[in-house]
Amino acid sequence: MPFVSCPYRGTASDILTVAHEFSHALQIVSSGRSTMPPLSREVCAFVGEQLLLGWVRQARPALSPHLETAWLTDNSRYLGTDLQLLRTALECGSDTYDYAWNYPIARLLAQSIGQEWTRKKIAAFFKSGEKAPALLKAYHDRPRILPQRYVLPGMQDTGGTVSSLYRQIGGLLLLDLQDLDAGAVDHSIGDRYARLLQSMQDGSVFLALDRQQVPLGYVLWQRNGEGETVHLEHRIACRQRLPDMLASLGNHCPQVAMELRHTKPTASSRGIRQ
Repeated sequence: MPFVSCPYRGTASDILTVAHEFSHALQIVSSGRSTMPPLSREVCAFVGEQLLLGWVRQARPALSPHLETAWLTDNSRYLGTDLQLLRTALECGSDTYDYAWNYPIARLLAQSIGQEWTRKKIAAFFKSGEKAPALLKAYHDRPRILPQRYVLPGMQDTGGTVSSLYRQIGGLLLLDLQDLDAGAVDHSIGDRYARLLQSMQDGSVFLALDRQQVPLGYVLWQRNGEGETVHLEHRIACRQRLPDMLASLGNHCPQVAMELRHTKPTASSRGIRQ
């Protein structure tokens, strides 16, 4: 049996570390100690973290925000510092191997695999040993396997009507900026602020936040004289969080939520109905 050793002080980050390291151990045992390349090993470990997060959301919801925050903090290293190391090595070359190069790719693959693969398929991957790279390649060759970028910061509640308006407008604009490179933001900043503020005053905009106050997406709508929705615009930060956004919107404005369900929303995109 493998021996697992890791520091533990009882923090949320430590809990994720335990899940990560025990997933390595599970992979070793389930594969019969068959050699698995580093990238595949780290995918297994990060999938273990994903499975823990999913279980905690259902069984220990009070603990979930703490683990989610720790997981996002880890992302700043894996998809920040480590990703930059990998990018530099690919662009400039390197005479020495750095194990950290495996983390960014493994992190993204694991997030997608944890959401899309069945438990049976995940178990088969843990058992696959030296065949794991072939399974990852087959999965990688499928279109759009990586999760949508979802790195927006949380919005701190400072209290007060004016500050609340600024926070909400800021959240809407952050979601707009997700699509800036794609040319989706085609308004001047003044026009955009004016329109958002008017919609907020009219009560025709909804900004959905998760438990950490991170923007999930927003919906803007207009109605005609008969009360029918004639213009519906939405933007979603992460496709996987669409059900959460719709549930939140349904509690606030069921009719608009129903209209949105009839569109074909995609991550960081707008749906227009005329």
